[in-house]
Amino acid sequence: MTLIVVPGEPVPWQRARRAGRVHFTDPRVVAQKNRIALAARAAHVDLAPRGSAVILGLSFVFMRPARSKNKDHVVKPDVDNLVKLTMDALTGIAWDDDTQVVSVHAHKMYGLEAFTQIEVNRW
Repeated sequence: MTLIVVPGEPVPWQRARRAGRVHFTDPRVVAQKNRIALAARAAHVDLAPRGSAVILGLSFVFMRPARSKNKDHVVKPDVDNLVKLTMDALTGIAWDDDTQVVSVHAHKMYGLEAFTQIEVNRW
């Protein structure tokens, strides 16, 4: 198992936008992908050989807003978009293709500081 911790507010995947004929990706998405890749390399994640299965555990921790009445993080962003960005960022670092990921356990919650925790396990 390899544990990766990415400090900062988790960012969800967003579809590329268009302004006229120019397509662009939100700079926050690009920055988060870079932070995840940097943290994965710092944690010395081994690239899973082609054909091997990977199990992924994800925790997305957000700071609780001052006016929040919810105990749980039941507001945007959607957990599936958080997972998508994380899996995209780890492609080529933890696995060749995200089809190798056979199981994902993900949750989002409030905490004292914002971060993303990623557990990469080979099956």
